[in-house]
Amino acid sequence: MVKVKNIIPAMRAIIDRDSNKLSLIDVLENSLASNFPYAYSNITYAVFMERTSKDPEEGELEISLRVGKKFVLEKAKAKYNFEGRNHAKCLMNITGVGVENPGVIEFTVIANKVETKHSITVEAMPKTN
Repeated sequence: MVKVKNIIPAMRAIIDRDSNKLSLIDVLENSLASNFPYAYSNITYAVFMERTSKDPEEGELEISLRVGKKFVLEKAKAKYNFEGRNHAKCLMNITGVGVENPGVIEFTVIANKVETKHSITVEAMPKTN
């Protein structure tokens, strides 16, 4: 069964053309915003998967992105291809993610009816006197 092993969000991702190695730049963790609304110009989600040799090489993931209670992306499809290997990565680039108030950005991937989630908490920066 194809399984999602890890999800890492970053501001940018680069894949080396020769080696196929991935570099993630400005990995996103929980954030502090000086004011709201707050916007991420770009979030790239790197989804790492594995399979057994009996699993199909190609398939589809279902992805959703929720900011607070509002879905920015709901039940979108993303294709993957293991290309003969047992490990694969799938990159999903989402532009213009706005956060109206302090809260959570939740990214969900469904593979074989199993949900894997990654959350980023966006908090208000403490006021200073």
